[in-house]
Amino acid sequence: MVSCHQTYELVKPLDHSEISEDVATNHQGNLPRSSPPLNGTDKPSIYEPKKLRRTQYLSSLGQILLTIFPLLFIALTGAAISLDNKSTSKTGLITQQAIALSPTVFPIVFAAIVGRFFRSLGLHWAERGVKLGTLERLIGSQTLFSAIERQVLLRGQYVLGISIITIWALSPLGGQSALRLLTVSPEVFSTNTTIRYLPIVLSLNTVMSPAFGSRSPTSSWSQWGSIFMTAVTTSYQYQNSSQDLFGNVRIPSLDSLPSISNDSWTVVNHSESTPYSSLLGIPVGGLLANGTISFNLVSRYFAIQCRSSKHISSVPRADSLFLNTSSRESAGSWAYKFGGSFVVQLTFTRRNGYFSETYNETNIPFNITSMNNGAPLDDLSFIDCSMEPQDVESSVRCVDRLCKVTAMKKLPLGFDSWRYESLLAIERSFWYFPVSILAAVPAGSLMSSSILEVWMQYPYTALYSPRFTNLSTVSLPMLSRNFENLFNTYWQSTYGYKYLHGNLHADVTDSSYDNITAGRLKGPVDFNTSHALSTRIIGEKYQCNMTFAAILIVISGLLVLASLATIALMNATRAPDILGYMSSFPRDNPYATFEQASYMDGLERARELREMKITVGDVSPREEIGHIAFAATVEVQRLKEDRLYD
Repeated sequence: MVSCHQTYELVKPLDHSEISEDVATNHQGNLPRSSPPLNGTDKPSIYEPKKLRRTQYLSSLGQILLTIFPLLFIALTGAAISLDNKSTSKTGLITQQAIALSPTVFPIVFAAIVGRFFRSLGLHWAERGVKLGTLERLIGSQTLFSAIERQVLLRGQYVLGISIITIWALSPLGGQSALRLLTVSPEVFSTNTTIRYLPIVLSLNTVMSPAFGSRSPTSSWSQWGSIFMTAVTTSYQYQNSSQDLFGNVRIPSLDSLPSISNDSWTVVNHSESTPYSSLLGIPVGGLLANGTISFNLVSRYFAIQCRSSKHISSVPRADSLFLNTSSRESAGSWAYKFGGSFVVQLTFTRRNGYFSETYNETNIPFNITSMNNGAPLDDLSFIDCSMEPQDVESSVRCVDRLCKVTAMKKLPLGFDSWRYESLLAIERSFWYFPVSILAAVPAGSLMSSSILEVWMQYPYTALYSPRFTNLSTVSLPMLSRNFENLFNTYWQSTYGYKYLHGNLHADVTDSSYDNITAGRLKGPVDFNTSHALSTRIIGEKYQCNMTFAAILIVISGLLVLASLATIALMNATRAPDILGYMSSFPRDNPYATFEQASYMDGLERARELREMKITVGDVSPREEIGHIAFAATVEVQRLKEDRLYD
């Protein structure tokens, strides 16, 4: 152990008169490596000795000013939180403008505070003794990349290295958190309301009902026929639309949707092609012109299934299949008389002109006979099908009167409520269906297939081509779907034509929604009422992302602590800040001979030496092996590729 009273021999000051001739030759290119520092003059030093300052007022003031910025970010976050769910305002606009600058300002402030903190911590530890690797990490890690670079190259000290990297990684996180702090979203007002829609029972009011008289279908054709013709001829434009051309809500065909269940909801995926049951939709009144409204409605359509088809050609009495001459009241005879090129007929047994009371099936069998060519009737298509009434409940969502069914479920059918009345009307509707689209009914042509037959074979294409179709060549699933679309469209037009044009009254309490059958049925029939949830956009409001707000507050708080710690370290450290500055390389350097004060900080020294020219070169050019050093330009030689260096 060394005694504290032990004395040491001080290094003898250099006497310039004793400089040997060898040393004097260093101006010509050779400096001895063991030469002591030279002042270069016999004159007194121009730097007066000074005591080291403990308190650095100017640097502390600058650091205090830096501390204000993270406090401002905390205040900005507080302002954003206070605006959460508030309507847009001038204060909010100013806050948004400040937030827009945050991603630019935050990384600058972060680098200034954290970089200065690491430098101050490194200098403080260096004054008390520290490992070079630790010092290099602290002083050299001034960016995220430089922190990663030093950890990769220096290795070891993983806790310190990863901690420094993590701290620098907070810079982009804080900037992006500030950017996403506040957003503007629509301010929505929700309320319970009601809508009105066309009821199922109105189908009993169809013009095909015998209760309206034998001439009812023809006398009212201009009303229902025009709607049916328009829907068919414009179907290409609305084939995948959730609403018809009048804005009514179209109902998908539930049996054609995937994963259906008898008692649960089936979601309608509108990102895929949706099979609809009709070209016409359900009229709905009370929709919002602006806003969202959700409601449920109940409707009925006929699900049609064709089981078989065949081509009949050159057979005796083929015309009997089409004309059905055994009964002059048949659809075939009637349709052919007025130019119909196909017929649709019920096929179950009737008794004395009436439906059997023992027929309790929901499935209604029928067939379609279509001409494949003109007269003589020796080329026909014969399709055997059935229909079944299907009651469904649909969940509807409308945004600014643009509606679509989002989910459906099957309902039990009230068969007894329509069996006797509707079956007669359905049979009659089959009679008129083949000629429904011929102008004024009694004006037809047998020169080509009707538009309806063309649609059944080639839907959504040119319908006026003078040609005959061959329905027996159409696949049964497609034929079923096409005929289902056509017949449901036709059936709806025969009882809802007064309301299918759209533009229903916005006031759901209006009398136009009540007693819509005008006393033709046993009791008054009103539009159905459905409870709905409506939401309207009444303005805009601010929404603060609390996650990003918390992140920004935490990071800004860490910056405040780092800045205050820097101030404390600066005032607790006596050593001049010479670490990491280029002006520190000539300090105590035998190859850069000039007078210098040891108490200067790096920037103070750089200001004094800013005109000095330096070179990294060979300071032993006359020796066999060179030595590379940071030196004055006049005393070094440029480095060479073919020379050895120690």
